[in-house]
Amino acid sequence: VLPPTSRYLLPAALQPLMIDAESPLLHFYPEDFQLDQNEKKQDWESIVLLPFIDEQLLLNSIRKYYANLDANEKSRNQHCSSLCFKSTPSLHPISNTFANNPYFPPLSQTRAICTEYSMDYYLYDGLKFKHGRFDDTHMMYFPKFPVLNVLPYTFDFKQGVVDIFESRSKSTTLVLNLTH
Repeated sequence: VLPPTSRYLLPAALQPLMIDAESPLLHFYPEDFQLDQNEKKQDWESIVLLPFIDEQLLLNSIRKYYANLDANEKSRNQHCSSLCFKSTPSLHPISNTFANNPYFPPLSQTRAICTEYSMDYYLYDGLKFKHGRFDDTHMMYFPKFPVLNVLPYTFDFKQGVVDIFESRSKSTTLVLNLTH
């Protein structure tokens, strides 16, 4: 939930949608709202009760402002292929992966290799899903899909060890200890 006071986090072209009296989305950003405290002691622990946003209205309203976005904002608002970086012990000449990227300085060598995966790489193609722990051989780790296979750890089930907002947990908790 992004309140209107944090509208500066959005592109300047979209900010009026949160505060303009003529905005079709204004009623989704109320100044006064109720809190559901449900056994909570502090206001900041509460659940903010806001109206559900109409997705189609949101998309249609934003579409009118796309022409006002600058080139950088437009480039961030698109689906692109994923880049998977793997570190290597030796230096490699860098490909043109960063050639058009304004956020990285020009590089000629790196200790990583980059593999690009198209957007449809993640689509289900009829293969069977494997349940349980994977064998690390020939395993590829994607940054968007964290797995515990990459971290050494031990685990234990404990009762009443978690204390959240001055309230003890009532059920069994899985406790992971990173041994790294």
